[in-house]
Amino acid sequence: MNDGFLPITSVRQPSLFEFNIFDRWGQPVFSSASVDQAWDGKQTGIETPQGVYAWRLRLRDSENQVHSAQGHVVLLR
Repeated sequence: MNDGFLPITSVRQPSLFEFNIFDRWGQPVFSSASVDQAWDGKQTGIETPQGVYAWRLRLRDSENQVHSAQGHVVLLR
């Protein structure tokens, strides 16, 4: 059981960090600019329904290169 979902990266102090989670209609349910802020399965304090959510990550490393990744996470309660 996980209390939060956040990306794990080897980039220690990214100068840019964008982590977003979207519902199946593409509407944002979570957004973070902090490497330490995890999604707790809620949207504005209200539990989101179980299901599959898309996530997208963009960050800039110390060499000024932008990296991106995306995927899906399954929310179970």
